[in-house]
Amino acid sequence: MEYNFDMKTLSEINPNPQDSEKPNDLTLEAIEELESVGGKKYSSFKSMIDDLEYDA
Repeated sequence: MEYNFDMKTLSEINPNPQDSEKPNDLTLEAIEELESVGGKKYSSFKSMIDDLEYDA
């Protein structure tokens, strides 16, 4: 038996999800703020998150 609840997939809801390699202004602001506090430089949002997870 197959059920169809007309549920949308994530790609239908947000067809252009933000790519981690193309950060938006808020991401850039977050990176700049963390760099100014911690003194580290991050090449991307992913590297910043990886570093934060490593510190935790």
